[in-house]
Amino acid sequence: MERRAEQWQVRAAEKMAEAPGKHLSRERLRRTEKGPAGKVPTKTFRAWAVQEIREQGYTTATGTPMPWSSRANGTRQREWDMAPANRAVTEKRAGPAAQQAEVEKRVRRWVHDQTVKAAPLSNPTPHLTAPMVHAMLHSLNRDGRTSGQIMAVMAIMAAEGGLTAEWRIEGRGGADRDPWQEVLQALQGWEIPQETVGQTMKRARRCITQFTTGRLTAIDFGMGWAGTKEGISRVMEVYGMDTHRHLLGEEIGYTQPDMRMNFIKGGGDLVNKGRTEARLRQDEMIYGHFSPNCTEETILQFLEKAQGRGSGARTEKGRSQEQAKAVEEVVMGIERYREKVPEWSYTVEQPRGSAMADIEIVKVYLGEPIEVRQCCYGYLHCKPTWVWTNLYPDWWQPREFKQGQCKFCHACNTGEQHAERMTRRDADDHRPQAGTSTMPGYARDARYNRVNCNLAEEWAKAARHRWETLRGQGAK
Repeated sequence: MERRAEQWQVRAAEKMAEAPGKHLSRERLRRTEKGPAGKVPTKTFRAWAVQEIREQGYTTATGTPMPWSSRANGTRQREWDMAPANRAVTEKRAGPAAQQAEVEKRVRRWVHDQTVKAAPLSNPTPHLTAPMVHAMLHSLNRDGRTSGQIMAVMAIMAAEGGLTAEWRIEGRGGADRDPWQEVLQALQGWEIPQETVGQTMKRARRCITQFTTGRLTAIDFGMGWAGTKEGISRVMEVYGMDTHRHLLGEEIGYTQPDMRMNFIKGGGDLVNKGRTEARLRQDEMIYGHFSPNCTEETILQFLEKAQGRGSGARTEKGRSQEQAKAVEEVVMGIERYREKVPEWSYTVEQPRGSAMADIEIVKVYLGEPIEVRQCCYGYLHCKPTWVWTNLYPDWWQPREFKQGQCKFCHACNTGEQHAERMTRRDADDHRPQAGTSTMPGYARDARYNRVNCNLAEEWAKAARHRWETLRGQGAK
């Protein structure tokens, strides 16, 4: 290895010596890096080049021995353009301890921003699910940091009692590899005493688990206020996807999505893309729940027209292109994936009266919705809901509504029909009173919009039963 390294150094030095006037342009350095040093790691070449520039007295475009500076020729370059060289020099001068400190700083900051900062009360000990670990590795595995080093910091945090996690590490071609071996190598590379390494590994193994291949899992697309995710979790593993966190309550904290993705970026294959992002195999994701954003654009403008109301903010205004695109991605993603995996189940939930029911693509592929009243599942307020699903009617049917179940609603108790819009516009709004009774500590939006956990649990049980039954028949 040393002989090979000396050869590229000789060829690179000869290439640099050809520079007229001992001035190294950025183009000449780039050609040297890609030519004679093409098979050498970037940070190794740049660390050597800095030393060579100093010893031979070359000049560079930056006027310093650091030609990869973020300022060159008076213009600001990308930060990563100079980071590998600077880091290589720092590591050479400061050693493994400085490298460990830099990786620790990055990982601890990422964990804090994604977990502790998001839910300081409901989740005092941060927990990283397998998709979150994958996202962190993807985000931080650069500029000389390796996945083994990042996982080693996770092990250190777990040994301190400041982290729990589940990871699923796969090598090329999907072959499983042992992440603990990589952690061990990284800890030893930082020259940590062997006794400390052993204690760290032992404690970390109690807090970090390995994803079990073949475990049945669901994805909650658009998890919102996490009611559906909580209900599904009673039956199977579930990962939540959303664009941002939602406040459940001051004492409860915020929701914590496992994945961040906007529906409009599904590319016509939203379900399969979500499965890939969750690091799930095709025979592991058995159920998907969808809650497209139920904003005024999808509900109130439609209801106001239907009710003859003309004073609402969205009256006579159509849905935004973004909302229409999100619904289209949901429908096409479902249709494409259930053709590929017929045993897979789905539910799509919207408040009764949603304009989604009138969208043509929804009518064609998902059909008509089924109405559910969530007071039948434990709420003291009605919360009428529309559901599109392939579980109905063979695998799941909504509970029968009985007058008197909705304790705070005169219309429900007398059998009268009232629009969901009425409760949203405070004309007959019994949900603040009912929500306070059934969901103490939850914020207003959470009480109004959170799906009943018992309803979501029924969906999950039906989806699991359907999967196991159809898969069993296929095996025979």
